[in-house]
Amino acid sequence: MDKVKRICIPWDVESLTYLQSHLGYKSNKKIAEHLGRSESAVRHKAAELKVAHPLQSPNYLSMANVAKMLGISWNSLRKLMNKTAFPWITLYQKNDARRMIHIQQLQMWLTDPMNWVYFPVETVTDPRLASIIKKVSREWGDEWIPVTEAARIRCVSPHLIYFYIYEGKLPAYQFGKWATWKILRSVAENVPFGRDSVVAIYCLGCKQLVEISGTLYPKLLFGDDMVVVPVRIKIPCPFCGRGRKGPCVVNAHLIEFPPALQGMNASSRGGIGG
Repeated sequence: MDKVKRICIPWDVESLTYLQSHLGYKSNKKIAEHLGRSESAVRHKAAELKVAHPLQSPNYLSMANVAKMLGISWNSLRKLMNKTAFPWITLYQKNDARRMIHIQQLQMWLTDPMNWVYFPVETVTDPRLASIIKKVSREWGDEWIPVTEAARIRCVSPHLIYFYIYEGKLPAYQFGKWATWKILRSVAENVPFGRDSVVAIYCLGCKQLVEISGTLYPKLLFGDDMVVVPVRIKIPCPFCGRGRKGPCVVNAHLIEFPPALQGMNASSRGGIGG
């Protein structure tokens, strides 16, 4: 029986150009399907021509290297890639896909201060990236701050800040379900807090009054003439300890006093209402 002879299709200029421009950016399987050749033919021709693979370029960084440069974990970087417009590209080692980041795109991404909300900029370990952040920070003149810092600036309780965030009255950002809320310092300094707003914190376990705070009445006793809007905040109760290991356990209320009662002092409001 005669052996089947293989027909060797010569490589034309168009096929060679396609191979050189797409090697690494597409899998060998996709390149072979487009050219109508086998994967082994693609590999051998690329090795023969010594086509430069993008994965060998020092401009492309792996996820592990970028996470180390930013001072964050690999898992945090993966979430950042999945949920934001973080600049990354898929490169192929034969048919294996890998996420890579170009150094110039990473530097351009860091020049936008709005992207600094996704990670703590003080943890950046790479000197080049740290110098970019430092330069942009001086020109920007603002910064992302946590809720506790915003509360310290405005001399209010952090729970009042949380309430304004939950009500949509204070622009803030939280990257991840359990991440810390971040607020722009300029926004926190200029947000108009209602002068008749008071936050009262009640424990859902022992029913104790944990805290009363506000901008006009920092220490108040109030009666029944008030409008109560409930919202939940995750803090442990200092009396019964509930919430140290559990979910949300306290109830925050925004107390809005009617105009007729705003001029009254604390003693004229009576005892704590149920």
